[in-house]
Amino acid sequence: MQILLFFSLKSMYNKNMKILLASLFALVLLSCDHSPSESQRFAYDLLGTWETHEESAVYQGSLEISYNHIIIKEYGEDQTPKDADDSRRPFSNFIKNVPLEAYSKDGHIFIKAYGTWQSGIPYTYWTTPAVGVTPRQEFLRFSFGGRNEDLRKIEP
Repeated sequence: MQILLFFSLKSMYNKNMKILLASLFALVLLSCDHSPSESQRFAYDLLGTWETHEESAVYQGSLEISYNHIIIKEYGEDQTPKDADDSRRPFSNFIKNVPLEAYSKDGHIFIKAYGTWQSGIPYTYWTTPAVGVTPRQEFLRFSFGGRNEDLRKIEP
C-alpha cells in the first residue's frame, strides 16, 4: 500500500512539474517581443533633434530621433536642382513629417517605410570637445549618392 501511494504521489508530482514548466515556458515566450521595432532602439547619442550643419547646403532638413522612431523633416523634392540626380537628396525615399519606426545598429540606421524594413543607412557620429565658452558639439554624417550630408545636434 505504501509503495502504491509513493508511486502515485511521485507521478502526481511529475505531472505538476511538467505543467509548471510548460506554463513558465509559455510565459517566457509571450513576454518576449520579437519585432525589430520594439526590441531595437537608437543609440543614446543619436537621440535628439539634428539639422543640416551648413546653412549654404543645397539640401536643408532635420531629423528628430526618439527611442525607436525618426521624423524626417524637409529634404523635399523641390530642393533637388533641375537636371540633378535626386539620389543625392538625403532620405529621398522616405515619408516626411511623420514618425517612422527606426533603430540604429552597428553604425547604420534602419527605417521601416511602407511596411518594410529598408537597408541600413550608414552613418558616422562624432563630437567636438568643449573649449572655453564653446560647448561640446555632436555631428552625424550620412552619404547620399556619393555626397556627404552633415547634421549637427541642436537639442538633446
